[in-house]
This record gives sequence, C-alpha cells and structure tokens, in this order.
Amino acid sequence: MRAALCISLAYLLGSIPSAYVVARLRGYDIRTLGDSNVGAANVLRCLGVVPAAITLGADVLKGTASVLFARLLGASEAVVLASGLAAVAGHNWPITLGFRGGRGAATAIGVLLPVLTAPISAILPATAAVLWFTRNYAFAGLAFLGMLPPLVRILGLPMYLCVYAVGLAFMVTATTYSRLRELSWSVVKSSVVARAGDWRPRANRRQSNGHEDPVWQNIVVPSQIEEAMQEAVASMVGK
Repeated sequence: MRAALCISLAYLLGSIPSAYVVARLRGYDIRTLGDSNVGAANVLRCLGVVPAAITLGADVLKGTASVLFARLLGASEAVVLASGLAAVAGHNWPITLGFRGGRGAATAIGVLLPVLTAPISAILPATAAVLWFTRNYAFAGLAFLGMLPPLVRILGLPMYLCVYAVGLAFMVTATTYSRLRELSWSVVKSSVVARAGDWRPRANRRQSNGHEDPVWQNIVVPSQIEEAMQEAVASMVGK
C-alpha cells in the first residue's frame, strides 16, 4: 500500500506541467510554440531566460521532491527509486496534458540529486560547460546523464545505482528521439502540403486563361518532394 501511494503521488507530481503553466501565465500555450515541447528548453527559446529558469527549477524540484517524499514515508530503497522513475514518466507522459509532455532531462536530474549527490557535484561543472558552448538545454541534460553512470562505477557506489542512472538516461534519450522524429515528419508533411497548395492556384489560373497544361506537368514529382524536405530541414535548423 505504501509503495503504491509513493509511486502514484510521484507520477502525479511529475505530471504537473511546469512549462505549460509558466507559458499560460504569459498568455501562451507552449505546445503551439517552437518545437512544441513542454519543457524548459522550449520555454527558453520562445519566452526567455527568466521563464525558462522558473520552469527548470520546477522540473528539477518535481524529481527531488518525489524521492524525498518517498523517503519521508519510510519506503524501501527500491520504492524510492521507483518513485523517481514515476516522476520522470509523469513529466514525459502527464495525465494533465493528454499523456504528452516534455523529455524528462531536468526531472531526471532532480531525481538523481538526492540519490547520487557526490557524483552529481563532480559532473555539474562539465554539464555547465556543455550548456554554455551548445546553448542547448536538452543536449546538456543528456550529456549529464551520459557522464553519470561511469562516474558512479569509478567511485565504487552500488551497481544498481549505475543501472538506475542508465535507465533514466535511456528514458530521456528515447523520449527525445521519439519527439524529434515526430517533429521532423510533421514539418515535412506541412511543407509538402504547403507546396501543393501553391501549385493548385497556378493550375486553376492556367485553366481560367484558356490554357491548360498536360496532366503530367501538374504531378508533384520526387524533385519537388525533395525540395520540400530540404525546406523542412532548413526550418528545423533555424529553430
């Protein structure tokens, strides 16, 4: 019963959409801005440093609070770690936003803060350097989680903590890959539809002028699709 309570509350805590709430307070829906990600990185790109800092702090706090709350209730170490996973799952697939949230990097870091305090203290400067040079919050978070497991092993900490850190890193990476893939296809389809919309009026004008080209000239050929995909990639890089 205690385990179910801790894990359920951790998921609900993780489901609090910090980025969505911060953006709504500014009059925006973060899901319609930038890359549509409900996370601090998208808030930073679209709304600025202060809203992003608030979002980042809230996301980290969700993960830390989930672990500390489970410990406060006297849960076993396994339940504490499961609660951390539930918090990240709640952030990535929140019930409050139709099971589509952020990517979980900040919340995962928050989970690991009370679990692996010493290794995190050693990794933070390197993570800050990655963030400074790349200007990419998501990439910095992934770099943080990527460096953590080897350091856990080097410091001689329990192996299950290393496995746990790898599991969190995999969850964040898989979610990030899935969201970026969906975004890529969405942009490509939008570009192809837009080009088709541009083509139809020209065809209609030719018909209204009494001159209609052969049907084969109006077909969207592979070169047109390739050009649309190039435009899509260019627009993503621009973001």
